[in-house]
Amino acid sequence: MDITKYLTDLKIYDKNNTVIGTLDDLNANKDLVTVRVLRSSLETVGGTGSKHYKIPISYQVKTGDDLFNNEGGHTYSNYMVSVTAAVYNDSTTTNYNPSSYAYNYLIYTNAKVDPEVKKNN
Repeated sequence: MDITKYLTDLKIYDKNNTVIGTLDDLNANKDLVTVRVLRSSLETVGGTGSKHYKIPISYQVKTGDDLFNNEGGHTYSNYMVSVTAAVYNDSTTTNYNPSSYAYNYLIYTNAKVDPEVKKNN
């Protein structure tokens, strides 16, 4: 699924609030954004032995009549944005540390609200 049909203004930040990834980092299918960043550029959170890297992400969801009602081809529905992260040994390898692999997602609903109140007869 082409991410650009559903999201705009995607930004991935480092610990200094500098943008390190955008929709310009999309793969050829436009369904995956890949960003590689040095660990030293990320903020760590958590206590000793349970530190995690904080990677802020922001984006805007496309919505409105032009996309959903006026032949824009979109459907009011639930959508999922998934995020995967892993620690790689260096910037050129495709092998990652399996214990560092993390995956999570959020689901949002793009729905139209009918403002009319209807009475049961």
